[in-house]
Amino acid sequence: MQPSEVTPPDNQTTSKFAGRRLAAELFGGAVLGFTGASLGGPGLISVWWRPLAGDGISCGGPVKEALAQFVRFQLTSALIGCVGIALISFFSRRAWRRRVAARDT
Repeated sequence: MQPSEVTPPDNQTTSKFAGRRLAAELFGGAVLGFTGASLGGPGLISVWWRPLAGDGISCGGPVKEALAQFVRFQLTSALIGCVGIALISFFSRRAWRRRVAARDT
């Protein structure tokens, strides 16, 4: 057997793991975004939400609205985290490859 038959070319190996790496980056970004929303969200929601003067006796409606806003905020933050981590890792990998290519030439 020749070595080329045993190991795939670099581009095939890279493309094979690219999907897994992207999935891990998106998951990590989602976890960071969700954690950030969980830690900072209640304070932010309390700034956005103002109790209505006519709703002084029963606050069930405003509380449900605030919780719905908080859930939307968590999901939006998770999405922003996914995209942010994916972009940061894409550009850092690209810069690293350019640096290695420049050093090798």
